[in-house]
Amino acid sequence: MTILKNRLRKESILENDFEQVANALCEAALNDAKGQLHPLLQNAELERLDQRSEFIQAFKSALEQRIARKLASWLPGVEAVFRFDETRTENRESWNGSVHLLVMVS
Repeated sequence: MTILKNRLRKESILENDFEQVANALCEAALNDAKGQLHPLLQNAELERLDQRSEFIQAFKSALEQRIARKLASWLPGVEAVFRFDETRTENRESWNGSVHLLVMVS
């Protein structure tokens, strides 16, 4: 029973750490994307920004880059991380919030 409790506690800690890292990555990517906008748009409400395709593309790109860097720093076996664009036929203005990356490991 002790082993199970320790495992559950470790999983809980990992989930909390992952959630904190995910939130930090999203916040940083949001700031990166806002920084690429015209200065008059940088302080606009997020609800208004998410309707601008240039903001969505900048945010998605920043998020992909930050996730790739984090993966490479966490996992020593990661040799490269590539962006996987499965959305060739999808309308670029209707992003569903997903990010697809290919990871090359040794």
